[in-house]
Amino acid sequence: ADGGEAALDAAIADPPITSEQVLHPELLGVEAPIVVPTPPTDGSAGIEDGMVGELVFDIWLGQAAGDGWGGDHYVTWLVDNGACTRIDVVGDTPTDTGEVESAAEKWMSSGDQRTLERVQIDGVDALRITGCY
Repeated sequence: ADGGEAALDAAIADPPITSEQVLHPELLGVEAPIVVPTPPTDGSAGIEDGMVGELVFDIWLGQAAGDGWGGDHYVTWLVDNGACTRIDVVGDTPTDTGEVESAAEKWMSSGDQRTLERVQIDGVDALRITGCY
């Protein structure tokens, strides 16, 4: 609506790389996700890793958690009787990280084998969310 056919052509040539850019097209080409390294596992090698993204945070923890999403990385690894997944996530601002933390605390209290901790990643305050199943 704002950029006409030229904006559409540009979006097709350089498509969104995160769900945040799909949900907020005004950020496309303006705000890149914060790069978060793969979190550590608790022993065994990871079997899968990647980005969760704002959309999944919206669905999983609520829109307040997803709205401030800045970047994340998850890893899943096998344990004796199942698997664990750990997500390191940062908000766009410290306030946004706090909103993710509040939502994750509610999730954590609704089940067993779930942890939430504050960690520093490259000097940035981040959350580490772990769940085993």
